[in-house]
Amino acid sequence: MELRRQLGELRRQLGELHRQLGELKLKEGGDACAHIDSLRKLQEELASTGDPVLDKDFFNITFMSLPRSYNNILSAVSTSMQLHQKTPTAHELMNLVINEYDRLLLQGGGKLKLKGEDAAFSGDGNSRKGKQ
Repeated sequence: MELRRQLGELRRQLGELHRQLGELKLKEGGDACAHIDSLRKLQEELASTGDPVLDKDFFNITFMSLPRSYNNILSAVSTSMQLHQKTPTAHELMNLVINEYDRLLLQGGGKLKLKGEDAAFSGDGNSRKGKQ
């Protein structure tokens, strides 16, 4: 009876970890490095319990967890997959995501600047337009 209860508890915990992994999403403007770390920790936790996530599944989870600001990179990965008939590894995708995040940070001067943001709307209070 005790073993059955322990197995039930383990299944519940595994189900919870899988749910967390599937629901983890990077918010627009969020820290991609922290997001990738969270994904990897959940993946490692599942592997340590004897229920590893297959790389292709982890690739899909990572791919689907990214916001619209990463559409350029996701589109490039999708095109590459179609042309070469090969899916990159989850590790390769994560490296691309981190590189894109770094590029966005550099472009924004240390603050993540998303497409469509314009310095004119930054609200720094120094605009003289309309005042004479």
